[in-house]
Formats: sequence, C-alpha cells, structure tokens
Amino acid sequence: MTKAAKFTIITAFLLIFCSSLVYAEKDVARTVKKVQFSYPFRSDIYVSQWSRLRHLAKLGDPEAQFELGNMYYSPPKKSGFMKSYKKAYNLFLKSARKGNVHAQHNVAVLLLKGQGVKQDQDKALAWFHIAAENGSKNAQRMVLKFKQITVKNIDKLKSELEKNIRKKQLAR
Repeated sequence: MTKAAKFTIITAFLLIFCSSLVYAEKDVARTVKKVQFSYPFRSDIYVSQWSRLRHLAKLGDPEAQFELGNMYYSPPKKSGFMKSYKKAYNLFLKSARKGNVHAQHNVAVLLLKGQGVKQDQDKALAWFHIAAENGSKNAQRMVLKFKQITVKNIDKLKSELEKNIRKKQLAR
C-alpha cells in the first residue's frame, strides 16, 4: 500500500470518527438541555401560577402570600383549587404582619365573619384600624361603620337607661 492510500484511509477514518464525536456531543448537549429544563428542583421553572406563588410564599414574599391567600379564599373557576378559608386566613395573616395593607383588611374581614378562624369582632376592629392607618380605603369605611354602630348603640343604651330611670322615679 502506498503512502497516499494509507493517508487517504487514515483521513477517511478520522473524518468518520470525528463526525460521530460531533453528533454524539450534540446528542449529549440536547440531553443535558432536557435534563436541565425538566429538573424538578430548579426554582425558576414552574408548572403553574399556583406553584410559583406557593414557592414565593414559602420564601416569605408578602405579595405572593396575599395572592395565594386570595386563591384559597376564592379559587378561580375550573382551576381544581379547593376553597379553604383557614389556609387563606393563615396566608393573609403572614402577609399582613409584613405590612401588606390588603392582607390586613382581609384578615379583619375573615375575623369579622368567622371564616377560617374563630369570630372575633375586637380583633377584626383592631385589624381594620391597622389597615386604615396604612391607607386602606375599605378599612377606613369599616372603621367609620363601627364607630357609627357604637355611637348608635351608646345612644340607644343611654335612652333606655333614661327611660328606666324615669320609670323608677315615677314609681316612687
């Protein structure tokens, strides 16, 4: 065999071998990309809006806690999301403690209605005051309603007491 023939055979072999390595590298690269994309513990890949919110809420993001609380309080139709006032309350409370004014209002509403938590008008009023001080217009309206109710109740009690006093004075 001549040197030229040997050179041609070796060159052909190297070309075939190198091209198979290039294709193998491309297959490995595609496989690695697939593995990276479907890797379940990457924090930047989410299956749904819910999983993203849940992840951020666990990290302590008050906006995510508030949004996830809303999803538990009033689940989107056909979402498969189960309504849970208790979970909503807990998420709103976490967010409210971090200063989310809307969550503060929602905590007050849930306490007032007794949804997901034992009904407590005093705590509800306290949360309405906190939310009102932080700029919630809805909470400010509720604080005014509570004051009006309280004033009406005081006036009513006062007039009842005056009637009872007059009756006792007349009975003497």
